[in-house]
Amino acid sequence: MITALAPLFAGLFVCVFHIIQMTQTLTTDRTELEQFMGQQIAFKGMVVNTSCPTPEKRFICLRRMNVTQKHESVQFHHMWLDVSHIKDLKFRLASWVSGCAYVKHYHRRDGSSSYGITAASQMAAA
Repeated sequence: MITALAPLFAGLFVCVFHIIQMTQTLTTDRTELEQFMGQQIAFKGMVVNTSCPTPEKRFICLRRMNVTQKHESVQFHHMWLDVSHIKDLKFRLASWVSGCAYVKHYHRRDGSSSYGITAASQMAAA
């Protein structure tokens, strides 16, 4: 019985190893976006958090972000996206969101700087 399950456990171990390796290579440093500065990009990510600091402001946190411009693609851990201008689209946790936007440079509250994306000109949720 145990020897019959060995290939299954070996396959499971390989899958878990690859998932861990992938999550360790995703970074919160978004300097890779500098190459797309001011250019239109396509993005996708999974909604993992939402925040509404005021009735007029609404943000979503996307994880496993993938940003593509032509044939170049970069991936990173997460990004908060301002979706205040979108009134008719509901964002549920674990739903995938994709869209088109522009890369911009910004300063965080703590004074550090990073790269993000503008409010999406087109967006879809699944």
